[in-house]
Amino acid sequence: MTADPVARTDQELLTATLAGDEGAFLEVYRRYQERVYRFAYRMTGSPEAAHDVTHSCFVGLLERPSRFDGERASLGTYLCAAARNLSLRRASRSWRERELACSPDLRPA
Repeated sequence: MTADPVARTDQELLTATLAGDEGAFLEVYRRYQERVYRFAYRMTGSPEAAHDVTHSCFVGLLERPSRFDGERASLGTYLCAAARNLSLRRASRSWRERELACSPDLRPA
């Protein structure tokens, strides 16, 4: 790693992460983990769910970094949008499971 990770832009850090620079990813995580966690907690109301959502956001960023487009949004905004989507999916799944548990006549299509 040639540059101080704290001084690098998000895009530089993501590029370095793709090249295998673990320190670059750790800096991205350090910058945004708390913000994403707080947002996920507000969405889910559960510390455990917020932790899971936060983890999934960063794993998703590692697995498919091409989904982030710095022209459309900042990395923080992108990660919070991912947290929102994951939280809503989680809530929807929970509601369906609760509905099925309450009404044995309901069967998934």
